[in-house]
Amino acid sequence: MEFKKLGINVISSRTTPISSEVLRYFVDYFKAKNKGFNSLEPKKYLELILFTLIIFELLKEEINTLNLNDDEKNTIEVFKQYINRELTGEYIENYLKYLIWKKDEVVRYSIDEYKSYLEVENSGWVKIYAIPIPNIVHLEAIGNIFLKASKNLGIFG
Repeated sequence: MEFKKLGINVISSRTTPISSEVLRYFVDYFKAKNKGFNSLEPKKYLELILFTLIIFELLKEEINTLNLNDDEKNTIEVFKQYINRELTGEYIENYLKYLIWKKDEVVRYSIDEYKSYLEVENSGWVKIYAIPIPNIVHLEAIGNIFLKASKNLGIFG
């Protein structure tokens, strides 16, 4: 998969050290966290999720060696399954809906909780695409897990 086609330009080359990619991820991650994950534009949230999947793959061996609590283990399972295009657990607890809507010639993106339904009769907006994405709770938790793994690898000294 070529991530530049998706509008993601995070991995510069195959020879870039893991530490550079992890540091680049944390710059983006903490910018988003400081802004508030729920305040991000839907496309930015999706890009951060995709970047998270890349870093998850880079750090997965180190993550497997960590002592994690039950919530962290659940987060790992959500991302592990998501990488394989599978879902785990209850949708309401683990995922949000990334939706693309169309009205006339206008396209709108939204992220909604799984239990909410935005399709309103006579509104004119038609849902043309929807996928589940890991929710904010898991995005916050995976950042802490990545930080632990990065420290074990000596990326942060």
